[in-house]
Amino acid sequence: HTLCGKVLRLDPATGLGLSDNPYFTGNPEDLLSRVYARGLRNPFRFTLLPDSGPREALLIADVGWNTWEEINLCTGGENFGWPCFEGILPQNEYQNADFRGLCSGVGTSHTRPLIAWHHSQGGSVGFRGNSASGLAVYTGLRYPALYRGRLFFFDYGRNWLRAAELG
Repeated sequence: HTLCGKVLRLDPATGLGLSDNPYFTGNPEDLLSRVYARGLRNPFRFTLLPDSGPREALLIADVGWNTWEEINLCTGGENFGWPCFEGILPQNEYQNADFRGLCSGVGTSHTRPLIAWHHSQGGSVGFRGNSASGLAVYTGLRYPALYRGRLFFFDYGRNWLRAAELG
């Protein structure tokens, strides 16, 4: 019941929660009423997914802790698993300690990332990095057609840029 690790959706005039937020309690002043998604470690980079509906979805670059970086798709109401999960695997330090039952049940209910990459192993994605630093969906016409509508994502720590086709 804090605002840590959350994406907030607020009334711009009042700063209060909106009645159609997924965790709305009935009282727009409640912290939980302001929450749109949770279970994120460092969601400080995000972009809107163009043409994804009346309330556009977010693509979120979530900077990991010890092992993983990730890109998440947020449409509202997701729990992305932090601190119980990092990337695609359980975060053992939290799972083993299970502070106040925080991780109880998260293993079956959290939303997995769209893309996750490891800090030191290439794994199934074939690349590694250690700082999910930015992302953008290219909607322009200046780059070749191959890049139109692609998700560009960046890793500052390894100094790379990748593009992914969204399906």
